[in-house]
Amino acid sequence: MNEYRCTRNSPYGYKSGGHKDLSARQGHYVNAASEKEAIREMMRRYPHDMMGFTATLWRNSTRELVN
Repeated sequence: MNEYRCTRNSPYGYKSGGHKDLSARQGHYVNAASEKEAIREMMRRYPHDMMGFTATLWRNSTRELVN
């Protein structure tokens, strides 16, 4: 099972670091078999967030950091 770092696509406030810098956004770490599965899990957890999510592989199945 891979670990994905997921962030929301909803706009961040103008004064927050995540407004323009994606690396400044807090991530949620989700164990999933694929990127699509990680995004589905985020949609399940946060159904009110209608702008979707981005998932980036963080650790592979052997637990090695990818990013």
